[in-house]
Amino acid sequence: MAINVITVTSCTSIRKSTISNDFLYMEEVYAYAKKYYSESNWGKCVEWYEKLENDYPKNPYIDEALFMRGYINKAYLNNIEKAEKLFNILILDFPDSQFASSAEFELKHMNDPDFVPNFEK
Repeated sequence: MAINVITVTSCTSIRKSTISNDFLYMEEVYAYAKKYYSESNWGKCVEWYEKLENDYPKNPYIDEALFMRGYINKAYLNNIEKAEKLFNILILDFPDSQFASSAEFELKHMNDPDFVPNFEK
């Protein structure tokens, strides 16, 4: 009986550590995206957000990753077509996201390069 308890316990701890490692890795990928954004390294930031989306398609940051990739493409990489695509995916796939209204706002002002929101003036 004692042997069975040890076997079950050790299998459970292995499973927990695998889940934990996956979670930590996802969090590291997210942290790298945020790090490169804070350093204004737009290309690397987009790469890490893409990695987050590709490696963890159901991650809790997916809507943020879509918005940030769209915003960076619009504001810093001057890739309006890509930005529009990403904002539209966000709005369609995550209509209840906290980022959906910001994506709609960005789309409304996509082709107005002189527009500066009141909070930035």
